[in-house]
Amino acid sequence: MKVLETKKNVSYKKVTEKSKPVESKKDDETTIRENAYFFSRKGFNYNDLCWILAEKQLNALNTEKGNIKAEDIKKKAEEINRSSKKYDQLCWFISKIDVTNKI
Repeated sequence: MKVLETKKNVSYKKVTEKSKPVESKKDDETTIRENAYFFSRKGFNYNDLCWILAEKQLNALNTEKGNIKAEDIKKKAEEINRSSKKYDQLCWFISKIDVTNKI
């Protein structure tokens, strides 16, 4: 009987340890979705969203955030514009960067 009790405890610990990151991931996904919705309600036009996303992506990649040139942002924004992403997808990508950079 003692062996069975130990096995139950071990499996219980494994389940709870695995569930914590899943809950955190769900929370992040929910937060991203909510932020994307509210961001979409701000009324930016498509080109502005491309520019904002380009700026955020370059800032996320560059450790020296003040050293990004406007020309680099423009090139990245044009690339995003050519990718033909939907408006809500751009809002989601912007929100994802915002949420993941806060963690």
